[in-house]
Amino acid sequence: MFLKSSFMRVFISTMLVALFSLFTLSSAGAETLNFRVFNYSTKMEVIPIGFVKAPAIGVMEKRGLANFENGEVAIFLARGAIKATPQSTLVSGFTQLTFNDGATLVYDWEINAVKSEETQLNISKGSGKIIEGTGRFAGIQGEITINGQGITPLNDETKGDAYFDVTANYSLPSK
Repeated sequence: MFLKSSFMRVFISTMLVALFSLFTLSSAGAETLNFRVFNYSTKMEVIPIGFVKAPAIGVMEKRGLANFENGEVAIFLARGAIKATPQSTLVSGFTQLTFNDGATLVYDWEINAVKSEETQLNISKGSGKIIEGTGRFAGIQGEITINGQGITPLNDETKGDAYFDVTANYSLPSK
């Protein structure tokens, strides 16, 4: 009987310590950032595959502004790889947002763009993971969803300027 009650005391004590640690060491509550990115292509190089019909691969860089619901604005820089087929374009890459206070937020993403039959402009959907932050975003972790719309056609002159609505669900470490 003594062993059984000692075991129970140790077990309950261990559970209480574990629960206390979980609550005190866990991240602050989950938060959401909603923002719209307006961007334009600064660099793009696309190379046709050549030995199969229509596909191409390439790299791109886009710059612009991210406008947040609270009125804050951040500088947007994205670099990625393109894989285009006649049906859709898959783009994956990294984005850095730089805020006025010097804080940064970096996310890894992947989107699939399909040309709208009505407008002949790309409609994009995707997701990603927040991988790094500095300043007020140090230690950030989270996920993003992306929905976008082309503003100009994807061609040699305009290179597919677009806007993207982004939702970031994230948490920061407790201070």
